[in-house]
Amino acid sequence: MLRTSIWQRPSPLDALVAAVTFLLSVAAAPPQALQPVPSVSSLDVACVALACVGLLWRRSAPLPVLAITLVCACVPFLGGSGRPSGLFAVLVAVFTVATRHERRVAVMAAAAAAGVLVTVGSVADTGSGSNPVGWALLGLTGMALGVGDAVRSNRAAVADALARAAEVERGRDAEVRREVAEERLRISRELHDVVAHHIAVVNVQAGVAETVLSTDPAGAVAALQQVRHASRQALQEMTAMVGLLRATDEDGVLQPMPGLDEVDALVSHARAGGSPVALSVHGTRPALAPVTELNAYRILQEALTNAVRHGNGAATAQIRYDPNHVTIEVRNRLRGPTTGGSTTGGHGLRGMRERAAACGGRLDAGPRGEEYVVVARLPATEGALG
Repeated sequence: MLRTSIWQRPSPLDALVAAVTFLLSVAAAPPQALQPVPSVSSLDVACVALACVGLLWRRSAPLPVLAITLVCACVPFLGGSGRPSGLFAVLVAVFTVATRHERRVAVMAAAAAAGVLVTVGSVADTGSGSNPVGWALLGLTGMALGVGDAVRSNRAAVADALARAAEVERGRDAEVRREVAEERLRISRELHDVVAHHIAVVNVQAGVAETVLSTDPAGAVAALQQVRHASRQALQEMTAMVGLLRATDEDGVLQPMPGLDEVDALVSHARAGGSPVALSVHGTRPALAPVTELNAYRILQEALTNAVRHGNGAATAQIRYDPNHVTIEVRNRLRGPTTGGSTTGGHGLRGMRERAAACGGRLDAGPRGEEYVVVARLPATEGALG
């Protein structure tokens, strides 16, 4: 029993091909006829009609259809008609096999079809190996095979090109998504570093103002002035960052990213926030890679922010240079159990580690006795970045 998965419903194109093949088969003169064309017998019409009906399923079952058309083409030979009326249907079937199957199968099928046609023609005494009819049948079958194979090769090339284009497009989309994710991470890291530092100062000074408001109005006013200064600076830095993200090449010169040249201002701001910070610099500063400049500044900023937020008393910051590295160390006394002092938790600590790793360095942070210590060792020069 034939299954519908093989013998699919014929398409309008298949019906058109079958109809045209039927008309050509009935109306065309046989290739070997040098004399007047004999009249078309009912056997010819029946065989051609059956072969063309088979062509309706030529794309869903090309090999069985080739066998059917071959039988229908041979019957008039053996019946004495002398007219290969089903030859056009056989050629269409050979063409279809070549377009639907790999080359080895198509060549074997075409060779078998040509062999059957020539043999049957010889048996029916309508042609022999020395007769031009046999060579004509071989030539026509080979031509149908060649055209079909060319069509199949072209379709395969087009499909391969489309597949490669789709793969490239998927790769481009994945690259865009990756770049967007990295940019979001960078922006979130920068926003955290900018906002957290100033908000920590605001939080400390607001607490100071609340505590001394009734006993030391002048001290409360000074604390509130620091709150205003820190909040204004946070807004300025956030505005500059948003402007950088929105700027185009025509917007003019952009502000440079912060670096270790601005360490003194950073320490002064931390001192104004209520955390006495002692800064010391050792060694001769080498030429720093831009990525090291930015990440070193942000690590120091975050470490001082944690000192203001979680420390109790003075903090010390050291910057040590050697020809290949820059080392940043921040120490502060602990106020008690910390939320940001964990060596694994907290967005700030995680961000510092990511910044150190981003430029090929490393960061160690954690409590040591009564102090919390952050030590970052970063490559200093372009050559050391690797």
